[in-house]
Amino acid sequence: MLKYLKTVMAIALTAWTAAAFGQSPAAFPSKPIRLIVDFPAGGTSDILARTIGQKLQEAWGQPVVAENRVGANGIIANEALAKAAPDGYTIGIISSSLAINLNLYPSLPFNTLTDIVPITLIASTPNVLVVNATSGFKSVNDLVAAAKAKPGALNYASGGVGGSAHLAAEMFKRSAGIDLVHVPYNGMNPALADLMGGRIDLMFAVLPVALGHIKSGKMTMLAVADRNRSPMFPQVPTMSEAGVPNFVSTAWYAVAAPAGVPRELLDRYSVEIARILKLPDVRERIASLGAEPRPMAPAETSAFVKDEIARYVQVIRDSGAKLDR
Repeated sequence: MLKYLKTVMAIALTAWTAAAFGQSPAAFPSKPIRLIVDFPAGGTSDILARTIGQKLQEAWGQPVVAENRVGANGIIANEALAKAAPDGYTIGIISSSLAINLNLYPSLPFNTLTDIVPITLIASTPNVLVVNATSGFKSVNDLVAAAKAKPGALNYASGGVGGSAHLAAEMFKRSAGIDLVHVPYNGMNPALADLMGGRIDLMFAVLPVALGHIKSGKMTMLAVADRNRSPMFPQVPTMSEAGVPNFVSTAWYAVAAPAGVPRELLDRYSVEIARILKLPDVRERIASLGAEPRPMAPAETSAFVKDEIARYVQVIRDSGAKLDR
């Protein structure tokens, strides 16, 4: 009798699991997939999301619908992802902002470390140090020398307090031992406009954002804040090569799911996205953004995100950046 009851309970549990997730993992997917994007249409997150989504749709035969949930430096999208049903039919793009926000805001409406599960990194792109093309600065050494000669005389722009550009510049100040004045803007576009207009001396920006202005000759890129030179600009040194050792500041983009999604589904996503990132047209699209593909297994991606969170603790503390929530 006991054996019979155990069998019935096992069958019931299997049925409940299948009902909870809509089907067995092997039959996945049988309906459209929602892909939550953390930043506006046309940005790097959005372009990567739609590129990956289209290829998933082609491979799996189900629509992948991108949904831009914009606001609060990615927090709105991250919250929607964290609170979605853990059935594999909602995934999302997470980015460097996820690691920054945990250290920047006193509280968040979700637990970054337990409510969101990274699946795989998609790509990363470096911050680059740029100046107005007519500024007279030809190297990082030129900038550092000018800043040391007149402490506080040079200013730098950012798209807002706590953003990637702001924190990269604060890392630069600390590493180079210089004093710069922060001028925060409401978004990167007005900051870039004032740099090109000569009202700002320097700034950091992720390569996709600055790319068009660099190619047009309106800005000069002095260095790349990555371990290696950019394949798109092999003549431009890294920050370390330019005299600021161990200076790395990159923006990264990953696919994640709400906690509780079956491991089998996470692995299916990871393997399929890794395949997609090897496709020539996808690699070309990513390269056109100034980014590089970086597929990782779920466990490796989780470890990477945790390392990024830890890395930003000291940067934000040193910068004094703080936002209310």
